[in-house]
Amino acid sequence: MKLMISYSHKNVGEREDLNKHLVVLKNNKNLSVWSDVDILPGKNLVDKIDENIYTADIICFLLSIDYLASKECMDEVGIALNRIKKEQINVIPIVLSAVFLPN
Repeated sequence: MKLMISYSHKNVGEREDLNKHLVVLKNNKNLSVWSDVDILPGKNLVDKIDENIYTADIICFLLSIDYLASKECMDEVGIALNRIKKEQINVIPIVLSAVFLPN
C-alpha cells in the first residue's frame, strides 16, 4: 500500500513526526510512504508530485493555515477529490492547527 503525504513546507517538522509514527508499518513492508523529499535531484517537482497523487492508495493531507493558503497544496487536494469520485482511494486529513474548512 502506498501513502502520499501532502503538506506545506512550513510544516516540515509535522511531516517528519508523522513519518516516525509510520516506521513500524514501513519496516513491516505493509506501507510505502512518499512525499516530495523523495524527489531526486534533476527530476521535475510538479511531475513527480502529480505522478504520486495518481498512484497513491492513501493520501494524507497535513492541514494548516499555510497549507490552505498554498495554491499548489490546494491543487493537490483537487486532484485527490477527483480521484475519490472515480476510484477507490482513501484520504486522511490531519488538522495541524485551527483552520476554516468549507463544506
